[in-house]
Amino acid sequence: MAGVGVAVAVQLMLSALVAGRWGYHRDEPYYLACAARRAWGYVDHPPGVPALAGLSARWLGGSVSLPPG
Repeated sequence: MAGVGVAVAVQLMLSALVAGRWGYHRDEPYYLACAARRAWGYVDHPPGVPALAGLSARWLGGSVSLPPG
């Protein structure tokens, strides 16, 4: 069991070290653009997705290089 704990700790440490190097997820700019122009529905996602993206950008700040809301 101790080996599993060590493996998890090492993975967590490595993930924390490289977390700042990641850019956008491929869908993030699209969802934020949809949040700027909300509609009752899109072909690929319901209206709640852009609403949540807009709220998170406004409350938590912008992501990689986008300013908040």
